[in-house]
Amino acid sequence: MIRAFVFDLGNVLIRILPERIFQNWGEQSGLDWREIYARFRFDEVHDAFERGEVAPAQFLAHIRQTYDLPLTDAQLEQGWNAIFVGEVPGVTGLIRALKSHYRVVALSNTNAIHVPFFKAAYEETLRDLEYVFASNEIGTRKPEAQAYQTVMDYLQMRPEELVFLDDNAANVRAARAIGMQAIEFTAVEEALAELCKLGIDQTQAS
Repeated sequence: MIRAFVFDLGNVLIRILPERIFQNWGEQSGLDWREIYARFRFDEVHDAFERGEVAPAQFLAHIRQTYDLPLTDAQLEQGWNAIFVGEVPGVTGLIRALKSHYRVVALSNTNAIHVPFFKAAYEETLRDLEYVFASNEIGTRKPEAQAYQTVMDYLQMRPEELVFLDDNAANVRAARAIGMQAIEFTAVEEALAELCKLGIDQTQAS
């Protein structure tokens, strides 16, 4: 029996556009943002930052040095937070409907710069979530099995009792591998169709 839903954040609850980071940095620095974007890699330092193993100042120094950006920490942070665009259409209503019948949480690969920003900027979007699991706060990130286990431990549920929604195929595969029911998210309408296949009543999810 399904008892809870676990939502990803980026492009599931909140729309993100990574190129906006580099456009912002390019505008502030006078450099060609396309060149910065082409060189950028989500490297080991980035992944460690998302696990909370690297402090914001260290991460920003790494970005500044690696990509030769003549920007202050404040300017780099401004660009880093420019990734957020707005709420994914229809998602607030979906969460609110599910909340009346199930427990609903979020699990996000994120970092110590993004967390305070999106919690303030998207307070209304996140209001109906019981809890937001941020990778930098739990010390593990998707698709690592421990990230999903942390959520299950909190909810005190078995994997088959959870439905996981994420736009990243690797994260969806990892959730299925440990026994969760998982949906690769593209839009709320498609998610509703997949929920119907799982036996979720439309009146409970719309």
